[in-house]
This record gives sequence, structure tokens and C-alpha cells, in this order.
Amino acid sequence: MGFIFLSLWLWLLPATVLLSPLPELQEEQEEHCRTYTHEDLLHLDCTDRGLSDLPSGLDYNAQVLLLSNNNFATFPEQLQNFHQAETLDLSGNRLTSALPNYILGLQRLNSLNLSNNNYDSWLTIENTFNIQKLDLSKNKINRIDEDAFVRMSRLTYLDLSENRINNLPLGIFAKTTGLEVIILSRNYFSEVPKFQSPSLRILHLSNCQITNLDTNSMTEMPTLLEINLSLNEIESIPDNLASNSLQELDLSYNEIATINDQSFSSLPHLAVLDLRGNEFKEVWSTSHFASNPFLREVRVKGNRWSCEGFRVNMLLTYEFLTKEPPKVQDRGSLICYTPQNVSQLSWQQAYIRTWHADENGTPSYTLMAVLFGMLIGTLITSCVCRGIMALNPPQPRQTTPETTALNGNATQRRPDSVQLRIPLREELPPSYDEALLMPRLNASFHSLPDFVDEEDSNTNNNRRYRRSRSIGDLTETRPRVHDRRSVRRTVDINVTKLNISNNEISTFPENLYELYNLISLDMSGNQLKELPQNALQNLTALEILDLSRNNFESWISLNPNEVLKPATYLKTVNLSKNKFKTLANLANHELLISSSLETLILENCEIDSIHGRSPLSGLTSISVLKLNNNPLLRIQNLISPSLKSLYVSNCQLSIINHNELAYLPSLVFLKMSHNYRLQLSPTADYLYSSSLRYLDISYCNVFKPNLFGFPNLRKVIVNHNMIRFLRSNEFSNNTKLEYLDLSNNNIGSMKSDTFRGLTMLRYLDLSWNEIAHIPEDSLLEMPSLTQIKLARNYLNRVGHLKSMSLSKIDMNSCEINMIGKDSLEGLPSLVDLDLSRNLLSHIPDSISSNTLKYLNLNYNRITSVNNLTFFMLPRLAGLGVIGNRFTNIWSRTYFDSNPYLDRLDLGDNMWRCDCADGNMFDFYEFVTLEPNKKEESYNLICNSPVTVIGQTWLEACYFVWNPSERVGNADNLVWFIIVMIVGLSLCIILINTIRRSMNRRLAAMQAERERQVEEARDRLRQLRIRAEQEALCNTPDPRDLIAPPSYDEALSMPKLNVSCQSLNETGTGKTKRRRGRRKTKSSGDLLEETERNGDIPVLDDIELAETTYDKNRRRRRRNGRYGSHEIAELEQSPGARRRRLSEHNSVIEVEAELERPLRPRLRRFSDENLPRESDF
Repeated sequence: MGFIFLSLWLWLLPATVLLSPLPELQEEQEEHCRTYTHEDLLHLDCTDRGLSDLPSGLDYNAQVLLLSNNNFATFPEQLQNFHQAETLDLSGNRLTSALPNYILGLQRLNSLNLSNNNYDSWLTIENTFNIQKLDLSKNKINRIDEDAFVRMSRLTYLDLSENRINNLPLGIFAKTTGLEVIILSRNYFSEVPKFQSPSLRILHLSNCQITNLDTNSMTEMPTLLEINLSLNEIESIPDNLASNSLQELDLSYNEIATINDQSFSSLPHLAVLDLRGNEFKEVWSTSHFASNPFLREVRVKGNRWSCEGFRVNMLLTYEFLTKEPPKVQDRGSLICYTPQNVSQLSWQQAYIRTWHADENGTPSYTLMAVLFGMLIGTLITSCVCRGIMALNPPQPRQTTPETTALNGNATQRRPDSVQLRIPLREELPPSYDEALLMPRLNASFHSLPDFVDEEDSNTNNNRRYRRSRSIGDLTETRPRVHDRRSVRRTVDINVTKLNISNNEISTFPENLYELYNLISLDMSGNQLKELPQNALQNLTALEILDLSRNNFESWISLNPNEVLKPATYLKTVNLSKNKFKTLANLANHELLISSSLETLILENCEIDSIHGRSPLSGLTSISVLKLNNNPLLRIQNLISPSLKSLYVSNCQLSIINHNELAYLPSLVFLKMSHNYRLQLSPTADYLYSSSLRYLDISYCNVFKPNLFGFPNLRKVIVNHNMIRFLRSNEFSNNTKLEYLDLSNNNIGSMKSDTFRGLTMLRYLDLSWNEIAHIPEDSLLEMPSLTQIKLARNYLNRVGHLKSMSLSKIDMNSCEINMIGKDSLEGLPSLVDLDLSRNLLSHIPDSISSNTLKYLNLNYNRITSVNNLTFFMLPRLAGLGVIGNRFTNIWSRTYFDSNPYLDRLDLGDNMWRCDCADGNMFDFYEFVTLEPNKKEESYNLICNSPVTVIGQTWLEACYFVWNPSERVGNADNLVWFIIVMIVGLSLCIILINTIRRSMNRRLAAMQAERERQVEEARDRLRQLRIRAEQEALCNTPDPRDLIAPPSYDEALSMPKLNVSCQSLNETGTGKTKRRRGRRKTKSSGDLLEETERNGDIPVLDDIELAETTYDKNRRRRRRNGRYGSHEIAELEQSPGARRRRLSEHNSVIEVEAELERPLRPRLRRFSDENLPRESDF
């Protein structure tokens, strides 16, 4: 029986929800208003929310209310609750009514912004307000009552710019005794308005088309200090323009051509005068300012001064304006334009050229020649020096190592020690060479302590000392930070944000309960598989929990019934990129339960279905659910009375039942984009939701909009679908719709009543469709429409569209080839028109629009314009004609009726540059001359004649426009040749001097090198001879070691070839023997010679000598005259000689003296103390 009642209740639930009234709060909660504090003021920001009434639940203590760019047609009644409000901004709405009475209750309100609304008049106010600053700019006000501001006694600032005011009553500001600033720029005044104001100090009347300036225009303003009359059409300054208080007068960018002695004679306190951008040619006289003793600044830039004849008056005026203290801050602004010989020169340069031409005959050529000669000389000198250095590279400096003497007794001087500091980095141990230079340790690495400085808990400061690093730390290989699995230090219990993501944590930390102040916990990217029941115990302040990218596979592993209960302030839980796989038929113990959770993120969780028991039944405060990027096939029984935002993009949805959204009575935001099989129900049972405000079904398979079931929609995105046509009354039930995007569909036709009912629509996008015709009256059904996009359609003409509110139209990249003269007359509010990349070849004369400011005609086929083309576009400020087919140069007269033009794009056209045509120079100055610059000069490229193709206008015509620059004379050529010859001569002299000095230096270095080599050779010879003598003296006699042969051995020995007599003769030296080239004898040769000539004395008979002519030393032998009978005497034997030497105890010491240290050599199996022959 219970099952039957339950089924019946579920069957009746959708009807009950549909029939039950929804609270008004749900209609106004598309996006919450933002509250913040700035400069000690509490701000309430509700801008760009599309509000027509204020929602409830706002902070009524706000001091600054920002309610701009909404849909308020009247003042919201909730404003009477903001008693602390000081600033109220209601700009960009649709207000037309006067200030309500309850504004009186806002006693602290001092600033009110009502700009950019729909006011067409400002009538008398009966109540008294305390407003100090009132902004009424950018409305359509054309009438103001004389007593309109009488009740605003504290008003100090009033902005009425960009309205349609053409006159003001005389006493309109007579009773506003505190008013100091009035902004009246961009209105329709023809002369300076006359009104009384006892306190006015600043008045702005710029850009108002004023042509007449009356003498008594400022007499009713006794306290006026500054008036701005720039960007008007004033042609003359009346005599005796009177004001006893005026200090700053701005008349810049008018059409004033002359002034006289009476122009400023009645302005005794004038201090700043701005006359930039006028038509002055004749130089003023200093007597014009004789009545202005306080004048300290005059601005004259942008005038076309004539320096003809250069009268003395010009010199006096120049000194008056530039002498200390200067009245002209920029002396370069005093530029001559005529005559031609001083064009573009300053007054001072023109004076020198006119009256002192001989002193300034050839400064440019001489300076150029000097600079050119110096440059050539520098280059040649640099090349020669580099060549000489390449031929004679410097010898590398050799490091002098420490050496020792060969015999161990004498040592050479040790070079000065050098300390080498090698920075050690923590990441890498020292290299082998670095380790060799480090001092040796008294202990091993293992004996050094690996210590950690502990924090001093007794100190009052909370400074965290860094861990002291030992040498063991520098050599130990430590794991990287992201590889560590534990935290060595204790986490402060006062931490509010903890991020331990991207680790390998597999078990939820047990000690997190100590962080009771924790607000955000990030454990994403770990290996968690389950959460304990008490995981969030004591974390009562926790608001954000991120468990994404873990290994959760089932809802049971989360302990969902209990795990979130301790976190009573939890707002957001992120479980993305886990593997839950389903939200269907969850049991009671699988449901997440939390009374505070508002946002649940389940993206990329492989969830394929939602049906059965609602997974949100345990989340009583849930407002945002994100299910993006899941293989979700259907949504069924998703029930939540509090859910406001649902994201199901990039899923696999194909259809949604018409009553599914009925279970979500608070749903405001629904995004279902990129579901490529999704279709809205084509039957009569529309998908229904009375609370939905935002709907995104882009990139789906929608054939018809079918938005009838969403009566409160504000923004709809249906682009990139398959819609082919729009029916009549397609959006009749979407009366609150403000933004509609139907781009990138296949729409080919529409009806005149297709958009009927869209009374609040402001933005419509129909681009990238197949529309060939738009009914003329179809836009009248949308009275609030301000912007429409029709780009990339098949339109072939602009047509006669009608809309009272449309301000911006985009029709680029269509196939438009015709625009009518009256095509824009049905668009009285049009500001921006984009017709680029079409097929237009002609613009009709006098195309009319009183409001059009920006016209884009880039990349069409237009060939010509004339004086009447833009005549009826008085507000035109920007014109683009890039990439068209213009050849003839335009004239500045084409834009005489466009005083606000400040941007003109003329690039990428086929201009024919006729430099002799004066119109070309005049138009070039009109376009590129400051301060009214409209185009960059480098964008103006010549396409003909052939000689100037690819050049800019200035490059092609420079010498035609400035003929004096091309004229030269013989003196210039002579000076140029002389300077070149002198420069080359100096370069040659400099090169020869450098070459000779380098040759002398190289010769001296070579002689010094040869001297040092010769000295080294002498010392080496001496050392070698002494070493051989020592070896000869210390060598034992072979006859002492070998016994004489026996009689039998002597018989077997070979006979001598000579007799003993010949031997004696050889010993006496009587026979002259041919001596050949002697070699340096080694110790072995000396030993053999000793064996052969044992009877030759060494110490007494050998003398070392060196001839003066031969560099090679030779030994001379003083031959003793001994006979053959003395050979066998024992006293002359080597053994006898050694015995005699030992008796006298004589020792020969050889000391090596080296000028340069010896090069160290590494020898393996040798004693370093023993000398080597190569060391000498």
C-alpha cells in the first residue's frame, strides 16, 4: 500500500512544482552583487547584471552603490534603505523620471551619476537635496527649466556634456551659490551662453560649434577663473573681451587668424593663454599683451607662421616669448611655414638664414664631411690594428711553478702564494680540482656531525632558523622536494591554507586535527583510496577541500555520511578525476551529507548515469554542481531545492525530459555545451524552468531554439548548431531576454515578427549564417536593441533598416554592393557602422546620419569620393578606407563638414603621387600634421608613377616640397673634398705612426728574447761541463776493478798494429792529429776515454776554456811530455790519484743556478731528489 502512495506522489510531484508559485527571489539571482571595501568605503557593485529591480538580501550599510549598465527604467524603491550611501551610480540605464522623494532620506548622498540614460529634459525639482556632484552627461537633454537646480544649494560640480542643449536661461545658476564647475562640452551652442553665477570658477564649452564670442560673455560670472572654448569655430576675438577674474583662456583649435592690442586689454589677470591650432600667420606684436602683466604661459603650437622678410618685430616677439622666464615652454613650436626657403625652420633659424646667410653657408655639408672622414679613419685604423695583432699574436703568460734545486742543498725563491676561492653550491659536490685546493680535514667525513639547529622555544620572536649545513650535506645526495613523503618540521597550528598535493600519500594524515584554524586543504594528486570517518575531526573552520586526482573508486570509501559533518563551514569539495563511475541508485550510506556544502565538483569521474535516488538529497545547501567531461548519457531524478548552477558540458547527452528541470526550482545557470547529440524536445512538451536565467547549448544538435519554456531567460547562447529558419513569434515568451547569440547556424530566412516580444533584448548575433534579406521592420520589435552582428551572411545591400535604439551594426564580409542615400535615416541612434570586406564600389553623395561617428569601409572597391560624400555626417570621428582602389589624392575640403574627424585610415590604396600638385601637399599636412594628426605618414604609399613606386608620399616628394634642400654650390663641394683629403691624410699618418711604434717594440722584444736565450745557453754549458767533470772524477778506474790478464790470456790477445814508440808519440802530442767536430760527451764516453787514456791527469792537466770566436766550448788538453817508460808507474794510475784526493778531503760541489724555475714533471718510478739531464 505504501508503495502505491509513493508512486502516486512521484507522479504528481512535477505538476505540483509547476503549479506552485515560485518566490520572486529566484528571478533576480542570476549573479550575486559584489560587496567589497576600498579606501575605507563599503562598495556594493551590481554593474552589468541586467537588473530591472534590486534583489533582496543586500548590505544596506553600503556607502558606494554601483548600479550602472542595467535595465532600471525607474529609481529602485530599495534605495531608500541605504541610509549610509554617499555615492550613487545609475549610469547606463533607461531612466527618464525625476528624482524620487525618498532620495531626501539619504542625508549623506553627495554624488549622483545619471549619465547615459534617456533624459530629454531636466525639470524643476520641488524638494531640496544635498547633492554636491551631479553627472547628467550623455543623455538627450534639450531643455532645462530655469529653476531646475535651485533646490540643490550645495551643488559644486555639474556635468551636462554630450547632450542637445542649445541655450540656457539667464538665471539658471543664479541661486546655486556653491557651484564651481560646469561642463557643457559637446552641445549645440552657437555662441557662449550668458548666465549668472556668483561662484562659478571653471566653465568648459569645448566642441560645441560656437562661432561667435561676445564681448560681455563673461561679465555675469565675477569669479570665473578658467574657460575652455577649444575645438569650436570661432574666427575672431572681439575687442575688449572683459573679465576681471579670468586667469586661463583656452581658444585652441579654432579658426582665429588675427589679434590686436585690444583683444586681451580687458583681461588684467590673464596668466595662461592657449592659441594652439589656429590660423595665425602674421607674427604678433608685443604690444598685444601690454595689458597682461601676469601672463606667464602662451601656447602657440600648430600655427602656420609667415617669416617673410623677417621684420624686427618678429625678433622682439621671439625674445618676449622665450626670454627668462619663458612664456613658450616649447621653442620648437615656433615654426615658419613661409616663405619656402625657411619652411619648417624655427624662428631663430629663419632669422640666421635670412640675415646671416654667410655665417651659415655650409654647416650641414662640413659637419657631414667631418663625421664621414672620422668614420672612415676609425674603420681603417681598426682593420690595420687587427691585422697586425693577427700577424703577431701575444705570447700566453706562463705560470711560474715552485721549483727546488737538484742537489737538495740550494732552493730557488718560491713565487707568491695565490688564494683561489671556489664557490660551492649546495646541489653539487666540489670537483676534483676544487677538492685539491680545499684545506685538508682533520677527520673523515663520517666523523663530522650532521647537525640541525633547533628552534629556540624560549625566545619571543617566531623566526625560523635555517638548517645549518655541514660538509656532509654538500656531498650527500638528497631526494628532491616532491619526492619526500614526510615533513620534518612541525606545521604551525595557526596555518589557514595547507597544500600537500602531488605527493604519494596513501593514508589520510592523522594529525590534521591539530590545525583547527585550517580554511583550505589541498590533497590532490595523491594515492588516497579511502577517508576515515574522523578525517576532518576538529576542522570546524574548513571551507575548501580538494581531493581530486586520487584513487577513490566507490562512494563507500569516502564514508560520505559522516566525513563532512565535523566541517560545519565547508563550502567547496572537489572530487574530480576519480573513478566513481556512477551516481545512480545510491544507497543511504553512499550519500554525501553536509548542511553547509555549496559547491560539488565531479568532473572527469567516468560517471555515465544519474537516476534513481537523487545524489543531492543529503546536501541541503548545494548551489553548484559540476559534471563536465563525463560520459553522461541521461539525467533523471536530479532533485535539489537549492541547486542554482548545473554544468554538464562535454558529456554524451542526447535528450532531456521536459520535466527534469522542474525538480530544480532554484536553477539559474545551465550549461550544456559540446553535447554533440543533444536536441531540445521538438514536441509540444517544452523543456520548462521558470527560474532559469542563463542557458548555453552551443555546439549541440539543435534544429529549433524551442525556448518557450524559459520565460525568465536573460542570456541564451545557441551558436554552432543546426538551426535553419526562425518562425514567427519564435521568442514571444522570452520577454526578459537581453542577450541572444544565434551565430554559426544555417539560418536562411526570418519573419518580420520573429523577434516580437523581445522588448529588453540589447545584443543580437546573427553572424555566420545564410541570411539574404532582413525585413525592414523586424528590428522595431526590439526597442532596446543596441548592437547587432550580421557579418558573414549573403546580404547584397544595406537596405532601410529601422530601429530607434540601435547604435552599432556589423555587416562585414557580406556581399553588399550597394548602399542607398537614405539607408541610415531609419537609424537615429547609429554610432558605429562596419561595412568592411564587401563589394562596394561607390558611396552615394550626402549619405545622411546625424549620429554616426565611426564608418568602416576597409577592403572594398571604392574608387572616388567628393565634397558631398561625407557632407551629411556632421559627427563623423573615424573613417577607414584601407585596401580600396583610390588613385587621385583627396582634398581637405571633403571634410569641411566633419569638425570632429580625428582618425582617417588611408593605407593600402593605389595613390598616384603628383608632387607638383599643391593639393597633395595640402592634404598631406591635413592628415599628418600635429596636433590634428589623423594618419601615420608611413601608411601613405605611392603606387605611380614608376619612379616612386613603394615610396611614401614624403620620400617621393620631399625635394619637390622642399626645393632649398637640393640646391648646392661649389663651396660646399670644395669643403667636402678638402675635409675628405684631410681626414684620409690623418688616417694614413696615424696608421704609419702606429706601425713604426709597433715595429720598434717588436724589435726590442726580439733582442731581449735573444739575450735571455744566450744567457740561458751559457749557464747550461757551464753546468754541463761541471757535471761531466764531477762524473769523471768520481768514476772508478776500470783497471782497479779488473785484474790484468794472465800470461796465457796475454798470448791469446791480438797484436798491436803499431809499436810502443808510436804509442809514446801519440801520448807526447808531437804527431798532429786531425780533429773533427766534437760532441758533448756523456758519462759513458768519458768512462771509455778514461779506460783508453788512463795516464792522463784530470785535476792538474785539464783546463776548461772557451774561444772568443766559436760559441761551442771545447776542452783543451795540455799534453804532458811523458815517455813510454812512465805509463806503468803506479803513482800516475787513477787509483793513486783517488787516494791523493781522499787524503786532501777535497769535495767538488755543483750548484745549479737557474734564472727561470724548472717545469715540474711527473715521473713514476724515480726519486724526485735525483737530477735529470733534461733539467739542464
